[in-house]
Amino acid sequence: MKKVEKEINLKKIVSVIKHRIWMIIVLSFLAALAGGIYNQYTYVPIYEASTRTLVKADDNLFAQLTALIKEPNILEKVVSELDLPGSAASLGSKITINQSSQVLVISVVDIDPARAANIANTVTEVFIKDAAVHYDFTDFEIFTSAEENPWPINPKSNKLLIVGFILGAGIGIGLIFLLDSLDDTTRNSRDTEEILGIPVLGKISKMTKKNTNMKMKKQKSLSIRGESIGS
Repeated sequence: MKKVEKEINLKKIVSVIKHRIWMIIVLSFLAALAGGIYNQYTYVPIYEASTRTLVKADDNLFAQLTALIKEPNILEKVVSELDLPGSAASLGSKITINQSSQVLVISVVDIDPARAANIANTVTEVFIKDAAVHYDFTDFEIFTSAEENPWPINPKSNKLLIVGFILGAGIGIGLIFLLDSLDDTTRNSRDTEEILGIPVLGKISKMTKKNTNMKMKKQKSLSIRGESIGS
């Protein structure tokens, strides 16, 4: 008995969704479209440029030299030289320092690829000059200078579009079942039997213009046949 009820309920769920499936399609499409438009207008590409410099110093001096890079006086010189928007502190947040053995890598991120390369090269140049002044150290060798990179490090993603589609489908299904729960009309004989508690013995077919015309044609053909047989 429980199995039968489960099957009936499952069929009812499928029937309810099938009846208003257009709502799921429309809401999914609209939500995906909204996610795509939002992603398009809020997406900001970020570019990275790096310099690689060999610093021929022991570990202790190397650590002291690299600490100079993010010093306010160096960053302020870079801001002033390139006439950058923002402060030295905001520039510092764009700079990443990596070191492997005696190789120093200075990376800069920015929304402008050309500006990212300019900042990385200028920071390296100012750093080398300040190291000569403060530590009397000039044993540097620039392996690679920063170049403009046309490819952003945060490529555009379709994640919002997919999330919008799934969210729209979920809202559509929820709305379908909400409308179904508010709908008290009977759709078949089983619904009628459940409400009245008595078996349905017959039903009146829906009268449409097409059905009426077909019935009239049938009656005409029967009357013509009857007349021809009678004669």
